[in-house]
This record gives sequence, C-alpha cells and structure tokens, in this order.
Amino acid sequence: MKVLRTNLIYDEQVPCSDGTYLNIYELNVTVQLKKEEFYLFFSIDEGSSSWGHSFLIDSLGNERPGLLSPQQFQTIFSDPKVTNLVKQVEEKMGRKSTLVSFPEEQFTSYDYVAFYNFCKSIARDLRVKSNIITYDEQGICSYQAVKLTLSDGPIYILCNQYNVAFTKELDGSYPINFVDFPMLTSYFSLPYKICSVEELNRPFEITRPLSEWEQYSINYWKPQTQGDFLFNYWD
Repeated sequence: MKVLRTNLIYDEQVPCSDGTYLNIYELNVTVQLKKEEFYLFFSIDEGSSSWGHSFLIDSLGNERPGLLSPQQFQTIFSDPKVTNLVKQVEEKMGRKSTLVSFPEEQFTSYDYVAFYNFCKSIARDLRVKSNIITYDEQGICSYQAVKLTLSDGPIYILCNQYNVAFTKELDGSYPINFVDFPMLTSYFSLPYKICSVEELNRPFEITRPLSEWEQYSINYWKPQTQGDFLFNYWD
C-alpha cells in the first residue's frame, strides 16, 4: 500500500439547521493497493479535533469496505504526505487533531466487487451471459446478486458476507424461494459458504453476536428462517 497523491480542500461550507454555515476541511488521498489506485478522504469540521474517513473508493466509484483494516487507515493517516496537510489544518483551527476510525464491527473482509468478478469468471467458464443486479433494480437488500443466463433458464447467485445462495426467480417477492444448484456449488470454496435449501429453511436462531442494528431489525421484522435473516429486504 502506497500513498500516491494528496489534496486539501479548505472551507467547504456546509449549511446548518440554524442558518449558519460550518467549515469542513477535506483531505483527499489516492493510494495504490495491489497495482490498483483507490481514493479516500479524511474530513474534519472547524469545531472538532477528530478526523473521520471514508472507505476506499475504486475507479468505478464503488465503495470497497473490505480492503483495509482500521490499522491500515491509521497508517495512511500517518504518512508524511498526509501529516503535512493535517498540520496545515491544525494551524488554521488552532488545535491538535487525531483520527477516529469506524468502530471495529463496521469493518469486514468481504469485498462485493470481488464477488461480482468471481461470478463473471464463472460465466466465462460456462460460456453464458452474466448480469449484475444493480441497486436501482433490486432496491434495499442485505445481499448482492448476479444473474447467469443458462440454457434452461436464469439462475441468480446471491451473496451476503460470503454466504451464498441460489434462486431461479428474483422479482422482489419475499421470502425468496431458494434452490440447490450443485453445478454452481462446485465453483465456490472458502471464504465463501454455500447455504443449502435445508439450512436456509431452518427456523431462525441467533448463532453469533449481533450489532445493534441487526438486533433492532430482528425485533422489528421477526425473521422466521435462516434464509429470512441472511437474504432480506429490510430497510
């Protein structure tokens, strides 16, 4: 990982509810990771002493939360190209500042773009057409989806944090009618986990620690099966 370029934007005024404006300082950083360039930004407002940051964003505008750990964001923030600009902001605000990263639970090793690319490679191997189901098509949901157009009809590959399932229909109806698909199952290995229809249709039970948002969603939506919990349309 290497910091390539930095840029500091001063006095980006953001309107407040009381009619006043707040100055935001944004530090844009371009980094190289595995021969690919990514963009992120650190930001701080004039009344704060703590910088926040975005996740990495790739050249296509995709946010990539699975690529860096909290420690790696600290490493970028400590790079001389970055610290020189941080000092400029500190001098302007008249105070020292630190980096406050996302809580650990918001970080994940799952990279949905890697999932998309893997599905494309499966399609090339099978010599069939693949289509990513976009946010505009799918709306709010807990998973990513790729459609493969096979000779006997479409099959949809769903993935939520490396949990993979298959369905022949993805029309917004809920719950999803899952299917087993051994031909595609053979392509997936760790870290992916294929969820069988039997597993997905089991009664829902909590098997790991939950975030506050997950706990709230479970209390509100009351999932009946494991599939309801993993592959849902909760907002």
